[in-house]
Amino acid sequence: MKRDDLLDFYLSGNKYRKLFSLLKSDLSSYGRILSYGGIQSNAMLSIARLAQQKNLPFDYHVRYASPQILDAKVGNFFEARRLGLQLHISSAASDEALGAQLRASIEDDTLFIPQGGASPIALEGVAHLAQEILQWQEANDMEKLFVATPSGTGTTAWYLQHVLGERAQVLTIACVGDESYLGAQMARALPSRYAPTILTTQKSYRFGMPHLDLWAQYEAVLAQGVEVDLLYAPVMLQALVENVGVWREGYLLYVHSGGVIGNATQKVRYAKLFGA
Repeated sequence: MKRDDLLDFYLSGNKYRKLFSLLKSDLSSYGRILSYGGIQSNAMLSIARLAQQKNLPFDYHVRYASPQILDAKVGNFFEARRLGLQLHISSAASDEALGAQLRASIEDDTLFIPQGGASPIALEGVAHLAQEILQWQEANDMEKLFVATPSGTGTTAWYLQHVLGERAQVLTIACVGDESYLGAQMARALPSRYAPTILTTQKSYRFGMPHLDLWAQYEAVLAQGVEVDLLYAPVMLQALVENVGVWREGYLLYVHSGGVIGNATQKVRYAKLFGA
């Protein structure tokens, strides 16, 4: 396992990689940062941290926010609000419509970051990740390497495969929507000769919905001394178990994509449904 979750408390995992180019850039010409997505998004929290570090206001738009999350004293939204996030609730019919509305309203001094950080700005940071993996692969003489990372928009998996090329194969799974949705999201990225392998599972896991199979995967890794997030990682781990034949003949590296701060509120849901 590559412990990208240890890079930064708020900017952990693939969100650090996606925002890397912005973290090292001078953003003083901007007057604010604008983004949108879910109320418990890992990207939301990481962008809030970026905005705080750059001393910029951060306006974040959502289509729904439950009273329980708004009042919670733990979790991604609670931490993002502490960092300065300003929340706006939209009546848009879909995330795509919300994104289109926001793009149409962008002013010259606004830094707009698409949902989940799905943007070409992610390439530089993901390329650094790929080079670290390749150096590790070479140092350990691993001829056949598989790199596993779960997908929301698929940005990390796509760019990672683009840079790794033929030297390692990326395995991923659609955690938000199905594989056709993920494929469509990836198609919006830069053209590439290489594509990640999208795995599937026998059962369909609705994003964010607690499931005992996923809790079992979470506990199995926790028993080894590592906490993973409860939204993406367990689905990826379940897919790796069910598709072991895909990667059995090589070495497997799982990239920890962070997001464990959000576990606090997700564990409450598990406890209510299963007494976990």
